[in-house]
Amino acid sequence: MPRFFDYIYPSIMKYYVRYFENETLVDNLKEATDFLGTLPGVEMDDNCMEQLTAYFTTDQKGSKKIFMPNHRSFLIIKTTVNTLEEFKANNQKNIESAEEKAAPKGLDIEQEGWYECRLSFQRIVANPDTKKCFYYNDALEARVKARSGREAYDRMVEHVRQNPDVDERSQMPAAASKNFTWKYLGETC
Repeated sequence: MPRFFDYIYPSIMKYYVRYFENETLVDNLKEATDFLGTLPGVEMDDNCMEQLTAYFTTDQKGSKKIFMPNHRSFLIIKTTVNTLEEFKANNQKNIESAEEKAAPKGLDIEQEGWYECRLSFQRIVANPDTKKCFYYNDALEARVKARSGREAYDRMVEHVRQNPDVDERSQMPAAASKNFTWKYLGETC
């Protein structure tokens, strides 16, 4: 008997199901359980079936990882694509666009000259008596001659790492983080 959810999304919604390298695109809960039932290592108990049914019958978005009694899991994702190839192509586009968004803007633009930079990092200090280590926030501000913001960052990190007063276990932030700021001053300072 069709459920209410089947009437709402009769042919629009598909479900991507993956267990290790085994994957498929299904239309409903029965197809998903049939697919999972054919795979070795899949152990479905009442808890798994409740989670799977809840995912299919609610408007929960995003992916769902369902853990089985044997401590393995399978993944299920709601999608509107029609084929597995389309799903994979769409996923590849999302990965590429995420990489483009993650690329810091301006940090790698070559512009030789002077940069005013501030690097905030966690400095580690060891107590010589107890041998315990403590972190505290420290900052370094400097004018650096470089070809890009990233090179200015690299030079500042190198300077901190070579300082004998700074423990090598101190934590440096990423160049694209809020803990590194820079401003191009021009070719002459």
